[in-house]
Amino acid sequence: MLSHSDEVPTPVHDQGSVPGGRSPLTAREIEIVTLVVDGLTNPEIGKRLHISSRTVQSHVAAAMRKLEARSRTQLAVIALRAGVVPLEPLG
Repeated sequence: MLSHSDEVPTPVHDQGSVPGGRSPLTAREIEIVTLVVDGLTNPEIGKRLHISSRTVQSHVAAAMRKLEARSRTQLAVIALRAGVVPLEPLG
């Protein structure tokens, strides 16, 4: 039987937070991180969301800070492992 500390964490992508008390991501940051995970560049994300690539860069930087990621790749890995974003593309 699993003890409370051995339980498998529930994915938290709907809540916008990650285990361990880190700051939650905003809905927009989650949307942008999902597109980063899908491999899009800042200009591609900006075009898709009708915002500037500089705004995308700001959201990526905020998400990286909140998830303590040092690169876009690490941001994607942390977000996927924590369940912040879904593994499968949204469409």
